[in-house]
Amino acid sequence: MIGKYNVNSFVNEMTRDLTRQKESILAEQLGDLVKRGILVCEESQPAIVYDHTKDKYLLQQTVKLTVREKEYIEKLERENAELKQKLDAIKGALG
Repeated sequence: MIGKYNVNSFVNEMTRDLTRQKESILAEQLGDLVKRGILVCEESQPAIVYDHTKDKYLLQQTVKLTVREKEYIEKLERENAELKQKLDAIKGALG
């Protein structure tokens, strides 16, 4: 039975590590999208609320990620395509 416990413990730890890795990667990618202005972070003002079931005060805030307007994203995609064409033309002239 001890061997089975060790295997279960190992599997649980590996699963937790994998989950932490995924969360870290997602946080980094979401941060990049927010930094680039593709995603917008909307948040409410923090509020202090009293939780009667736990008999304590909590600080709560809602946070929501939204995608920038479709037109803005399409504009960025057009600008990117134009810059790529110019870069390709420069590469062609040089090489």
